[in-house]
Amino acid sequence: MLTFVQVLDFIGTFAFAISGIRLASAKQFDWFGAYVVGLATAIGGGTIRDVLLDVTPGWMTDPIYLICTGLALFWVIAFGKYLIHMHNTFFLFDSIGLAYTKELMGIREKN
Repeated sequence: MLTFVQVLDFIGTFAFAISGIRLASAKQFDWFGAYVVGLATAIGGGTIRDVLLDVTPGWMTDPIYLICTGLALFWVIAFGKYLIHMHNTFFLFDSIGLAYTKELMGIREKN
């Protein structure tokens, strides 16, 4: 069963992945390149934080982050023409990702 914190984490990962994949699609990347850019966008900050804290990054122990980024890739492929025409797409998905990530950090610090 998923906890509330995990759901927030997945929503933030999904939103950041869409933001990166959307940027890659605007630059005419292929699907694999878009996946890598989305993955770097989605888990890059947490990976740097975990490495600096000498902790194993979460995506190395739990493949759900890789799957979540793959789902974001399929989301952009399916709804790409709608996302490409939205000029504020970057701000929308970055804002969603930041909101959920910051909320998640606050919840984790309370525990």
